[in-house]
Amino acid sequence: GNKKYQYYETICSGSPAGRMNSGRGFAGTSGVHTHMTNSRLTDPEVLELRFPVVLEDFHIRENSGGKG
Repeated sequence: GNKKYQYYETICSGSPAGRMNSGRGFAGTSGVHTHMTNSRLTDPEVLELRFPVVLEDFHIRENSGGKG
């Protein structure tokens, strides 16, 4: 970053697909945090309300990590 732009990211990808004890399979999920109990996603509106910043971009990049 610099005086005008900063970068803020918490890494998320998805949860894996699997199989239940019954043998039935299930698909994984995309764009979710797994095993991050000490972090959470900051809502853009809350960030802008609490700090003197304006977010220019806030999104999940579609298909950036493959299927769950």
